[in-house]
Amino acid sequence: MPPHRHRLFDAVTTFLVSASKAAPLILVLDDLHWADRPTLLLLQHLARRLEGSRLLVIGTYRDMELDRKHPLAEALTTLRRDPGFERVLLRGLSAEDVLALFQARASGAPLAEGASALEALAAREVRRYLYLRTGRRVPPRLLLVLDAGGLDLGGRRRL
Repeated sequence: MPPHRHRLFDAVTTFLVSASKAAPLILVLDDLHWADRPTLLLLQHLARRLEGSRLLVIGTYRDMELDRKHPLAEALTTLRRDPGFERVLLRGLSAEDVLALFQARASGAPLAEGASALEALAAREVRRYLYLRTGRRVPPRLLLVLDAGGLDLGGRRRL
C-alpha cells in the first residue's frame, strides 16, 4: 500500500474510533457491490482496528451482483477471517409483506389502493434497474408494455 494511502486510512480509522469513544456510532455502507477496490481496502483496514471500539460497521450489498473476481468478493474473503465479522443474509419481501410495511408506515391505517401503490413502487424500481443496466431512461409507457403480460401474484399483477 502506498504511504499516502496508509496515512489516509489511519486518519479515517483514528477519527471514527475516537469519535465512538464519546458515543457509540453506527457506520452504514450501502451498496458495497458498487465500491471500488481502494474503498474496500479502507473498509478492511477499519475492520482490523474495531476491537475495543464502540463503532459498528454495517455493509450492505447484493450478492447476486458478485462473482469470484469482483473486488467485494475478495474483500469478503478477508473480512470473514475477522472474529468480529458476521454475515446476515436477507431476502426480498413478498408482495404481502411490502403491503404490510406500507400499512405500518401509514400508522396501521389500511391503504385504499395498496396494490396500486405496490405496482407504482415496482414500476419505479424496474425503471431504476433498467437505467442502471443500460444507462438509458425508461419511459413509463414502456413499463406498461412490459407489464401487459404481468405475472400472477395472489390475484394481483406484478412486473
